[in-house]
Amino acid sequence: MQIERFQWKETSRIVEMICQVWKLDRMFKSLKNGMIFSQEYFYDVLLHSTDLFIATKQQRIVGFLALSLSKKEKILIPKEYQNLLYHQHDDFHLISSYRQMMQNYHQNCEQLLQKMHQNYDGEIVLFMVDETYQHQGLGTKLYEYAECLFQKENCSHYILYTDTSCSYEFYDHHQMKRLDQYRRDDDFTIYLYAKELKSMEYRQLPHGNEKISVIGLGTSSLGESSDEEIIATIQEAIDQGVNYLDLASGHAKTFQAIGQAIKGQREKVYLQIHFGANYETGEYGWTTNLDKIKQSIQWQLEMLQTDYIDFGFIHCIDEEADLKAIEKAGVIDYIQELKKQGIVKHIGLSSHTPEIVHKVLNMHILDMVMFSINPAYDYKHGEYAIGQTDERMALYQRCEKEGVAISVMKAFSAGQLLDANKSPFPQALTRIQCLQYALDKPGVVTVLPGVRNRDDLKEILKYTQASDKDKDYTVISTFDAVEHQGKCVYCKHCHPCPMGLDIALMNKYYDLSLLGDDLAKDHYHHLEKKASACVQCGHCNHRCPFHVDQMQRMEEIALYFGE
Repeated sequence: MQIERFQWKETSRIVEMICQVWKLDRMFKSLKNGMIFSQEYFYDVLLHSTDLFIATKQQRIVGFLALSLSKKEKILIPKEYQNLLYHQHDDFHLISSYRQMMQNYHQNCEQLLQKMHQNYDGEIVLFMVDETYQHQGLGTKLYEYAECLFQKENCSHYILYTDTSCSYEFYDHHQMKRLDQYRRDDDFTIYLYAKELKSMEYRQLPHGNEKISVIGLGTSSLGESSDEEIIATIQEAIDQGVNYLDLASGHAKTFQAIGQAIKGQREKVYLQIHFGANYETGEYGWTTNLDKIKQSIQWQLEMLQTDYIDFGFIHCIDEEADLKAIEKAGVIDYIQELKKQGIVKHIGLSSHTPEIVHKVLNMHILDMVMFSINPAYDYKHGEYAIGQTDERMALYQRCEKEGVAISVMKAFSAGQLLDANKSPFPQALTRIQCLQYALDKPGVVTVLPGVRNRDDLKEILKYTQASDKDKDYTVISTFDAVEHQGKCVYCKHCHPCPMGLDIALMNKYYDLSLLGDDLAKDHYHHLEKKASACVQCGHCNHRCPFHVDQMQRMEEIALYFGE
């Protein structure tokens, strides 16, 4: 299915669809009267709309979407189409009755909205799919397209009116909230739906002022698409608030396309570039040779049309021999020299091995670590499940303590966690669950899921609108393969506390303070409510899927901090 701007020549087809979808020929006892009402209704829709779109399949129009944005002017209807749609010479009494019906409908809708005492800056005015093509996912795609446009236009709340003649269950499914209803008679009820659009969340880099989107992008598979699709995907990501791109791409062609995509808006994105990724063959390669690294970096900067690197990464160091090789070759010295020159803004390291990360942390040169975090690796399942569970958690805690941010790779364990047949666990997890799992770990500022195209991007960005229920990954506590009982993982499943305590955050500050993190101690003391406010009601213990005795923890925390 393709979604594109409405063209006026398509007016007759939309009118025909309106009559067909709502069976107006039956409602008004004849096809002629049904079509007249459809024309009047479409004219009314146009008067209230700012943006119109059609959905096509096999060159046939199968869907229509009309939106209204408060910050935009309503569309102008060409005179010839005003004459076509707005009847002036037909049966006066019939047309008057139709217009009175619509006027009454608008009044009922307006009364519902006034009761809400809330401002809304967007509306889905009309949303329909051809009867023949319903229940095939086309409606969902049109609806998601509308939400994307609202987000681009910085719309925070939007509404939709529907009634008993429509499939309003669709909007319940898409997490719209039914605010109120007006029952006209036994057979007809108007419903007012609304939704608040959440914006991208950002986390500040500890060693800097950069605010980084919690959802970034990995580009390892992006080169499988055409240049046009790569450009469109990156631009769409930026429009949706993504500002962090990892450029350990699998294909050389990706760089030039990304350079085109960010041209004129370079300041909107942070680029994570790898010193050791080599593209001389046209495909990804790995090297510790300093001359090749210099050539590759120069080539990448040219393709990206930029003269600076936001995050220069020591690339893919998993073994001590590799670390010694890059030290001997002068790679680390080279990155540090570029930082002195202002070409590299921050230095990072990508690795799957906790021991190696600790060794480089000891050099005190890092601002960011790219590390593989997911439930499989953290609980000793998978190719990169390096280190014991406690060892990996200790690394995350050290990074947070020392102000070294973590960008997360392989959040889905190369897709295995999304497939029950490949997962080490008895059931598949969702992308949203995996993303939240990684974001809950200490030190993490962004997760970098790989995308191939805009369809993949849309799936990833569903995280920004997901509910707490969607994000809840505590089902992993029931898996035999997960051994973390009795230890807080900061998942917030125990929330909300009846006393208003942020139990997860208190646990996090406590664990970090035990490691000597003075900043965590200060953060705890600035909390509005402390562990000492715990009344031992047991609500948290009852809800904790990892069987943590949070009541005892609150006592420990209060004793440790003295409040």
